[in-house]
Amino acid sequence: MPSYSWDWTVPPAAEAEYTVEIEGETVTWFSLTFPPGPNGLLEVSVYYGEKKVWPSEEDQAFKGDNCTVEFPEDWPLPETPCQLRVYAVNRDDTYPHTFFLRLKTSPVKPEKRVKFRVTEDGFIEVET
Repeated sequence: MPSYSWDWTVPPAAEAEYTVEIEGETVTWFSLTFPPGPNGLLEVSVYYGEKKVWPSEEDQAFKGDNCTVEFPEDWPLPETPCQLRVYAVNRDDTYPHTFFLRLKTSPVKPEKRVKFRVTEDGFIEVET
C-alpha cells in the first residue's frame, strides 16, 4: 500500500497551490495535520482537476489548530498516476503556517480499473 506525506508552509496573507502525484487504485486513508498556531486561519482543500475532493462540500475547507483531521477513505483514483491540487489560504496577516498532508492508496487491480477524467468543463468522462 503506497503511503504519501507532504508538508508545506503558507506565507502570511497568501494563497498557495501545490500539485502532488499519487499512484494506486483507491485512496484508503486521508490525514491532514495543523500544528499549533494557525487558530483556524489556515484553510486547506484538495482537488482533482476542478472538482473538490476533500472536504466534499464546495463552500468548505479544512481548518484547525493543533489537531489532525483523519479518516478512512474509499475514493477511486480516476487515473494512475493521478495529479491532485492542494489549495491553501493563510488568512493570518502576520505569521506563516505549516500543514501536513498524508494519503494512503491501495494497489491497482487491473481487472477492476475504470478510467475517467475531468473535462475542461468540469464533467467526468469515462474512457472505454
